[in-house]
Amino acid sequence: MLNDQFGGQIGWLLPVVILSIAAAVVIHRRSARTDRRVAGYLLWSAWLLVHVLIFSFMSGIIHPYYTVILVPAIAALVGGATTELWARRRISRAAGGALAAGIVVAGITAWAILERTPGFLPGLGLGVLAVSVAAAIVIAIPEGLVSSRVTRGAMALAFVATLAGPLAFAADTMATAYTGGDPGAGPQAQNAGGGPGAGGPQGFGGGLTASQALIDYLVANQGTARWIVAVNGSQSAADIQIETGLPVMTMGGFSGGDPTPTVDELRAYVATGAVRFVLPDSGNRGGPGSQANIASARLAWVISTCTPVTIDGGTIGLYDCGSATT
Repeated sequence: MLNDQFGGQIGWLLPVVILSIAAAVVIHRRSARTDRRVAGYLLWSAWLLVHVLIFSFMSGIIHPYYTVILVPAIAALVGGATTELWARRRISRAAGGALAAGIVVAGITAWAILERTPGFLPGLGLGVLAVSVAAAIVIAIPEGLVSSRVTRGAMALAFVATLAGPLAFAADTMATAYTGGDPGAGPQAQNAGGGPGAGGPQGFGGGLTASQALIDYLVANQGTARWIVAVNGSQSAADIQIETGLPVMTMGGFSGGDPTPTVDELRAYVATGAVRFVLPDSGNRGGPGSQANIASARLAWVISTCTPVTIDGGTIGLYDCGSATT
């Protein structure tokens, strides 16, 4: 979660979360099991642990934006512990020290993440680290040795420093035009691989003219069909549905390799008139073993049973299954 691919997406406060959970354990070690604060810490700690473990051991396709699921847990744990430590620092030097340690850790983490993109706002990482350390020193001073106004000012600076990196990444994201299906927050780290828009959806058909001709044909000939067309994969389906505003059947799930609908199910949809046109896209049939076999069988049935559609003197991979009976 702190590597080049994920650190800038979700890692800013992850080390602080560990300190927050530790602080919560110490603060509430004698609290009743019915204490709602204890229940909250348990809930969010479990939420965080489960997802961190899943993401850490995942294999295959994983996108950085998946980590957004960690945000509620991080916010709740860090916010809760910070609030309690701030309130307790008046009666406990350890509370002030723990709060100061968390601020320093957040500053170090932000500096490390920002150093991975040296061309993005040079000096911000060092600035964040310096302000964090300075604020932490003030907050660590026992209550009574420094005025409350100075302490509150130091805490305000600590918040600014802690949020400076994520806010800068958010601003960069809002100012960047994205295409494709794999967005990421902020600038890309040097060793992250991929990049904004990498692996995005591909268009359908054979270029803008053919695609527009296909859409016009489908809209004009939908008739009473429930779906204007059945296509392989959600990426192609999304293109057509967004353009037409009409329902499109996504065969095979996201990549086209899921085992639904089967040949019999597709045949039934055609028989009832729910589907007339099919765009099988023979190049989009991913999936392991039997799933790929079902997708291949679906394609074979369409090709052998349905009629290729000719538009502007050429075929574009669209089949008319309206007269299919087998």
